[in-house]
Amino acid sequence: MSVVRTRKQATGNFGENAAAAYLQKQGMKIVSRNWRSGPHELDIICLQNDTLVFAEVKTRAAGGRETPAEALHRGKRKSLLRAAGEYLNKNNLWEMPCRFDLVSVVTGEAGQCQVEHIENVFNFDETSAGSGWKALDCGHTPWQPW
Repeated sequence: MSVVRTRKQATGNFGENAAAAYLQKQGMKIVSRNWRSGPHELDIICLQNDTLVFAEVKTRAAGGRETPAEALHRGKRKSLLRAAGEYLNKNNLWEMPCRFDLVSVVTGEAGQCQVEHIENVFNFDETSAGSGWKALDCGHTPWQPW
């Protein structure tokens, strides 16, 4: 078990734990947390019925300069797409329906937080500008929405 060394890491861990608990309460099954492939990471991977959900967790302090949703910029979305493609390849899951969700965690005083879950926060076309999965060196199924 790693030791949390910075305030940013502690905030991130708090947010990811809050997000995982929230998703489980919504009936999702957590498949993996902090899945890595090279420089790419997926915060939480879960199942909702027959859909694989890649949940990106963004945690911010109340009154901060940037909202969690604003932190999900184009570069981050591209990194998430690449990581998801690698996950699907490694687990042979290209036929499974998938989506990208954002779990926004805003922290307050005394360990309180507000969690907001946004389903389908982005899709492949708006991030890739039409370049398709081939640009990520991944095979794909035509029905995938991204």
